[in-house]
Amino acid sequence: MQRAEDIIHKEHRNLFSVLNCLRGMARDALAGGKPIDAAILRQAFSYVDKFLNRYHHPKESAHLFAALRKRRPDLGGKLDELDGQHKGLPEKLTVVSEALDRYEADPAGELAAFCEVLEDYCRFELGHMRMEEAEIIPAARDSLTDEDWKAISAAFEDNDDPLFGERQSSELRDLFRALVNEMPAPHGLGNPAR
Repeated sequence: MQRAEDIIHKEHRNLFSVLNCLRGMARDALAGGKPIDAAILRQAFSYVDKFLNRYHHPKESAHLFAALRKRRPDLGGKLDELDGQHKGLPEKLTVVSEALDRYEADPAGELAAFCEVLEDYCRFELGHMRMEEAEIIPAARDSLTDEDWKAISAAFEDNDDPLFGERQSSELRDLFRALVNEMPAPHGLGNPAR
């Protein structure tokens, strides 16, 4: 049981770190600090899309949620809501990416609008994770069998996060360095006052 749960928690923490860093970058830019580095944001969006939207979320839906549907039919409404969010997250990321395009074309005129769109996306993603962490994982812990967890673990164990994992992707190494430099202490090297 513990292995799958640990992997899911770790992937949520990693996403939280990325989102927190992006929010900090936007807040700094709004406060008159350094402008937003669009290349870093595009890499971060690519990471979220490639890893979370193609591996993490589909595995939650196909394995964790499917097992819970069998053991806890009363959670069907919440699981439907979360599944719907999983399906809608790529589109939300596209909206943020389009807002970034507008910001790049007109940094002074579009900064506030871009930061608002980014903040909305981050809030949505964080609320999604909060529901999974506060309601779904505890329900799974209480309701799923060892066999259920074994199957869920088998699905998640082959995830190797290309940003935070052991076999870090070469294309994301620069993103990792940039995020560590932007991320507030104690998790990164950035401004601890953020």
